[in-house]
This record gives sequence, C-alpha cells and structure tokens, in this order.
Amino acid sequence: MLSEKLLHATLKNYFSGENGLQEQKVGQYYADVLTEDGIIEIQTGSCSPLRKKVEKLLDTYPVTVVLPIMRRKKVFWIDPATGESGKGRKSPHTGCFSDALPELLYLSDCFGRK
Repeated sequence: MLSEKLLHATLKNYFSGENGLQEQKVGQYYADVLTEDGIIEIQTGSCSPLRKKVEKLLDTYPVTVVLPIMRRKKVFWIDPATGESGKGRKSPHTGCFSDALPELLYLSDCFGRK
C-alpha cells in the first residue's frame, strides 16, 4: 500500500482478483493493478493528476480507470472537546453516473487510444 486509503485498497483487491498484480512498476509509474487484459487505475479523487500517468501507460497497455461514486453517505459531527461523534445523519446528496462526467474531461485526450 503506497499511502492509500481503505476504499482504494479494497477496490484494488476486488479488481486484481486471483491473477492480478498490484502496484507493478510500468515505466516510470506504478500501476494499481496489472492483469493479462491491461492496467486498472483506481482514482478516488480528482482525475486531473491521473492524466499524464494514463497517457504514458496507454503506450504499453490498455488502461481501465475506476472512479467510484458514493451512492449514499452518512455525515457525523465530532465534538472538538471530547472527540465523540454524534448520531449522524443521511447526506441529502445522492451520487449518480453524471457525477463522473466532469472528471472524465481530464482524461478526454486518452479516449480512443489503443
């Protein structure tokens, strides 16, 4: 794990399956998952920093980008004095496919490449 959060690590384990290799060096970059079908890159934040990496990796392998979208979220308030969390409430935002569209603009130059 290269300073990654739980969601990223969990998705890497899911997509690597039995035969995928995690954190494999490909050129100057580390691929999240390398399989016989290509590279899987998992991006839990903005896709902006991923653009150069995907462009370089596409020179060698097909690349699939996984961008998780939170469907439901619960928000907790933490008391700064005690550190205790409140009961929590459901966030009014419901994630949907269109949430990914602005992020895909960062990778648009990579579409259609082999």
